[in-house]
Amino acid sequence: MEFDCEGLRRLLGKYKFRDLTVEELKNVNVFFPHFKYSMDTYVFKDSSQKDLLNFTGTIPVMYQGNTYNIPIRFWILDSHPFAPPICFLKPTANMGILVGKHVDAQGRIYLPYLQNWSHPKSVIVGLIKEMICQVLRGTSPVISLSSSDEARQVDLLAYIAKSLKVKYANFWHAIVESRSVTQAGV
Repeated sequence: MEFDCEGLRRLLGKYKFRDLTVEELKNVNVFFPHFKYSMDTYVFKDSSQKDLLNFTGTIPVMYQGNTYNIPIRFWILDSHPFAPPICFLKPTANMGILVGKHVDAQGRIYLPYLQNWSHPKSVIVGLIKEMICQVLRGTSPVISLSSSDEARQVDLLAYIAKSLKVKYANFWHAIVESRSVTQAGV
């Protein structure tokens, strides 16, 4: 599939350095042509949200003599390439994240390459190579969950969702009741 520069340029309509970003992602496509691009809403740690370009794919990693394709996701800020991407592992349903020196429990990847990001010497292809060498060298950042682990994970997520639903239902019920009491007293 041919890289769609014009389609990507349209997606990046509000990006400050759109042409530089398109050229860099075109270069990523040369080395990693299977990555998929889309615009999605990213939620920052402070709960603010922004529509950002993200791309997902896999990177090949040697582990114990075998090559594994590790799923990752990059979020590209609108100030790219002057700001580094935000990087995450993107495990499938039957994978779990192995927290380590460069990976947190949510799968966010932290590397000196990201902290020291400086355009034009820092580029995404270089970042991916650094990930392969630093984050993924000698250990896999994702683990395969057994079917019982996967079932427990699904059960846990269902329990959390149910708990939140009950918590918010009780919260809204209390608000409605307090308004009814206030209105009745008036």
